[in-house]
Amino acid sequence: MHRTLVRAAAIAMTLIGSTAGAQPARPQTPTEPFPYRVEAATVRWADGAGHTLGATITLPDAGVWGDGPYPGVVLVTGSGPQDRDETIFGHKPFMVLADHLTRRGIAVLRYDDRGVGESTGSFASASVRGLADDARAAWRYLRDHDATDPERIGIAGHSEGGLIAPMIASENPEVAFLVLLAGTGVPGAEVMLYQAEMMFTAGGLDDEWVAAASSNREAVFDLVRAGASDETILEALVPMLAHEMPHVKEESGLRMLAEQALPQFAGVWAREFITLDPRAYLGRVAVPVLALNGTLDTQVTVAQNLVAIEGALMDGPCPSFASVRLKGLNHLFQPAKTGMLGEYATIETTFDEHALGVISGWISATMGVGPPASTD
Repeated sequence: MHRTLVRAAAIAMTLIGSTAGAQPARPQTPTEPFPYRVEAATVRWADGAGHTLGATITLPDAGVWGDGPYPGVVLVTGSGPQDRDETIFGHKPFMVLADHLTRRGIAVLRYDDRGVGESTGSFASASVRGLADDARAAWRYLRDHDATDPERIGIAGHSEGGLIAPMIASENPEVAFLVLLAGTGVPGAEVMLYQAEMMFTAGGLDDEWVAAASSNREAVFDLVRAGASDETILEALVPMLAHEMPHVKEESGLRMLAEQALPQFAGVWAREFITLDPRAYLGRVAVPVLALNGTLDTQVTVAQNLVAIEGALMDGPCPSFASVRLKGLNHLFQPAKTGMLGEYATIETTFDEHALGVISGWISATMGVGPPASTD
């Protein structure tokens, strides 16, 4: 969901726009030669039907870590169509994370979302459960790889990926562990409503205006939760936008904007995301979990989400979990000043080194990754 946002005083939604001007250097982006093995892969469905996922597998250097089998993890992106590196504003956070983990003896598979890069299929028609099926197929691919240990393959999901990971683990007890990176802990409607309120408040709008905007949005979400028709939801979007975009005076203009916004509230993905409660899946997870949030994350906040994740895991069969609040980090796990969206492109750091260490250290300890076989 780092690509889900509220478009200022408008329709809340799914892709962070490009930022004008030159971007700072991205010094963490790995460059060849890599001190590990890199394999191209194509993830296919078991029945041979449907789309395929283009992927990259990175395997530890056998000269350092031995011949395996290695523990491994599949990386699952946040919302919106994204490539295997989760590229945003020149940053490649999943490439940085995969590099860090593989250097420490952990195999990693990362893949392009359906319809992106080397993956086939249509992202526009994908539901949350459909995307979970993709992630499950990727996890099975890595589990069955000759170089990996099938009993030590987990899933790490960022943002919406942090919702998808427990969806899979709740139904597949063979998943060895989960890492939830700024994962959601409450239904999507609550997350989206909070995002909108924060954006409006940061934009200098007063409490009364924000309260009215929230009431309008809640009315739309109520219709979605009730399974209302697209036309009914469209009619509710018109007054919402009239309040949020007072400079648009013509009814025809408001209806055109409402039609543009409709898929983001009533599309296949949106209807599911708005209503799905992550706690229903978290409460059935029976494997170790690491959950992390930056204290300056303004999209998936600690107070709204990490606390809910902790409660759901505590009440369920999860054998052990660690939750970490990372001071001063934003939704992308960058060191930030405000945590607001406008900072993302201006920060040189792609992924905070301490956060990377927490992730690799926890996986190594949980999966029994020993010291390198060779330090030459």
